[in-house]
Amino acid sequence: MTNQNSFLDELALKWKEEDDKFFLDSPYSNDYVEMEISETKKHAWPIDEHEIAESHNLVTIFESHFRNSKHAGFVPYFDMIDEMFNDKTFPPPELDLGTIIVFEDIQLTDVLSGVEGNFGNKGCVISKKLLSLLRQHNIGQFQTYSLKVRHRNNLLSNYVYLHFHNYADKYVDFSKSRFYIQKGSDLDVENRTVITVTSLSEIEKIEDNQNSQLERDDWKNLVSIHPKELFLSKNDLDLFKFEDLSTTDFFMSVRLAKEIDKENITGFDLKKTTKLKMLYS
Repeated sequence: MTNQNSFLDELALKWKEEDDKFFLDSPYSNDYVEMEISETKKHAWPIDEHEIAESHNLVTIFESHFRNSKHAGFVPYFDMIDEMFNDKTFPPPELDLGTIIVFEDIQLTDVLSGVEGNFGNKGCVISKKLLSLLRQHNIGQFQTYSLKVRHRNNLLSNYVYLHFHNYADKYVDFSKSRFYIQKGSDLDVENRTVITVTSLSEIEKIEDNQNSQLERDDWKNLVSIHPKELFLSKNDLDLFKFEDLSTTDFFMSVRLAKEIDKENITGFDLKKTTKLKMLYS
């Protein structure tokens, strides 16, 4: 059995610097890690092309379930996908997503990232081995969709597209959590001010009040509020993100991360985080 402390220590080696230094004034979490899709050396992501036209039922499903009065004439295939997948609902499970082509110089992993540009930040292409593991944990509402993977002239059928919704917003304890005001670009770490707020509505109020006073093109002073250190009430979430808070980070419970490590699942980068903790009292 993997020792939890040594496991978390190993993940600490993957901690990236620069922007992350802003968060290092808080202790590491013993409950959660951040999850990222592994970067490749030569490409922004592993997937070279998405041959959606190879789907045998995309058009049929769109015409039967999604076409309405706002659609005039031909709808591009990727526009069809954009309408089918969102943060709340799922397309019919029989939807076939065609074929994705992975760069030849990339080794196949259990996670091949999302089908870039087509699905937003709502899911990823994963191996059936990883799917079997995730089914044993709390990843919220999910549905898988069939697709083929072409790699080095081999056509593989052991991957699926996993689309899931699992949000932790309702567990946030605002009285314990900290946020920061970002002025201008997210890359400008020096223009951050740490604050506390009592609710999501207060965040929205602060942003609206400050931004309403700016000139339309004054992007350098545009204000946004992001989480710095969140505390969650006790929960059993294993793979999740936040729906309404201004962050796109995915988080994973340590219990699932240990299983990922034990089963030698590839394609994930897991790193220790100070951004998220669980309250025990």
